[in-house]
Amino acid sequence: MCQFHLLQVNRFWEKPSLLQAQTLLQRGCLWNTFVTVGHARAFLDLVCSQVPNVVPSLTKAMAENELDVAYRLMPAVDFSREVLAPQPHRLLAVPDTTSGWADLGSPTRVMDILTRNKIQPAWLRDGLGFSKPAG
Repeated sequence: MCQFHLLQVNRFWEKPSLLQAQTLLQRGCLWNTFVTVGHARAFLDLVCSQVPNVVPSLTKAMAENELDVAYRLMPAVDFSREVLAPQPHRLLAVPDTTSGWADLGSPTRVMDILTRNKIQPAWLRDGLGFSKPAG
């Protein structure tokens, strides 16, 4: 049976500077991997408490079959910065030192991990991989 050690979140820093991140890690703070687990209702409540018009607008648009219009008119929302960071008291964290998690949020990061680990999948050998941006 898996057991997790849940910690209360006192503060949530989104994209701290390098110096601030180093200081936070030295103080024992955790790094957010953005692996999230929760009930859909909890996520909806989090969003509605910070961006109250988004969910009702989407619900109305779905009923009227006009999602494309709703998405075009909807403001961009940074989920971490605008929804999670203002509500750390509603969050829990699980320390993770063994999963080997890596942020694969961009093709460049995927390619870096593959290269570092000397992994060459068939799609990369066949020339279907992503090229790294210059610079």
